[in-house]
Amino acid sequence: MIINLSNHPHENWQEKQLRAAHVYGKIIDVPFPHVSPYADEEELELIALELLRQIIEMKPDAVLVMGEFSLLFMVVD
Repeated sequence: MIINLSNHPHENWQEKQLRAAHVYGKIIDVPFPHVSPYADEEELELIALELLRQIIEMKPDAVLVMGEFSLLFMVVD
């Protein structure tokens, strides 16, 4: 399974992208949360930890992450 953590649902992907993602099996869309431009590091960390908890619980083979850069970095790191 691959998790698409973004605001770009896989139903809108091009055929080539879908074929590449299906190598991992099922595609699960998880919306990337809105991040306030006023969010501090502590708030971002709480959001990142919750996203990570959800992702780990689903036990994916891969995760595609696209979104606000500060939160994206925390999730990937």
